[in-house]
Amino acid sequence: MSKIAKNFLFKVEQGKMTLDDPAKFRENLKHFEGRSGRLCIQEVFRKRSTDQNEYYWGVVIAISSEYYGYTPEEMHEAFKYRFLRDLESREDLPRIKSTTELSTVEFMDDYCKHIQKFAAEDGVYIPDPNEVTLY
Repeated sequence: MSKIAKNFLFKVEQGKMTLDDPAKFRENLKHFEGRSGRLCIQEVFRKRSTDQNEYYWGVVIAISSEYYGYTPEEMHEAFKYRFLRDLESREDLPRIKSTTELSTVEFMDDYCKHIQKFAAEDGVYIPDPNEVTLY
């Protein structure tokens, strides 16, 4: 049996949902005639920009990996484990978020700030994005 999965974008204003493409939504509902289905609502957020990615790898990870003696990939994994580990999951098998799951605000204002603070405690200065020039 094949599974039918479709994604539709919508916006909610004053408690009412407006679909981006209501005709396409209605057309796809025909595939469910006589069947049960599941409606999953998930927030859509912007992924980090190229500049944010360059700042992360070219500044945050580069400075940290040089100081701590890890490769950039190892440093990235270590920071994910330290700051993106789900503390509610099993300790012996923790779930670790991917940085791609973070919104732009979570990535910069939470994740990168935590790394900056962590490094500062060891005397390592990681500049803010507005203090560096990216290509």
